Amino acid sequence: MDYTLLIRAIGKGTDEKSLQDRATIAMMGLQGLRTVEIERANVDDLKISGGTASLLVLGKNHDRVIYLRPDVAVILCAYLATRKDAFADSNGLPMFTACGNRAGGNGISRRGIRQVVDFYLKKADVKRIGISDHALRHTAATLAYKYTQDLRGVQEMLGHAEPKTTAPYAHVTDRMKNNPAMAIQVGL
Repeated sequence: MDYTLLIRAIGKGTDEKSLQDRATIAMMGLQGLRTVEIERANVDDLKISGGTASLLVLGKNHDRVIYLRPDVAVILCAYLATRKDAFADSNGLPMFTACGNRAGGNGISRRGIRQVVDFYLKKADVKRIGISDHALRHTAATLAYKYTQDLRGVQEMLGHAEPKTTAPYAHVTDRMKNNPAMAIQVGL
């Protein structure tokens, strides 16, 4: 999936909904969060200290702390600053809330997150079978490995307990980089 097309489809709106959508898709496509991790995120999980933003991520099997990219932190903070009413639930004050008449102010659901992602995938004309909200996590992992070559770092970013779960992202990137067809000395 071309993540750049997806980001362009979101645009640079500064209203609550636009900022929330950009923050949500950035958290998934650049930071590698799962849909359920977005749903569980609370305002108290975000810590900003000395210009560094970190987020406690309540994962599937264990919790982890991730450090946010500065641009992701700026969008997230802008969203939180423009957000209207938010209602605490049993887990605290949700970071991402539904933007609608019936559920507005309550925490966003996994279904709501999928609908947001699907809307922008269609708008960017990249929606295909197998391309969904979880594909953003794969995009984050593949891009992170491509630019760092640090499989352990990608494993920690994704919260994988086992390196073998993260290894396929390295395999895909290495296959692209070491494509034998590129060595064939024939021009077209």
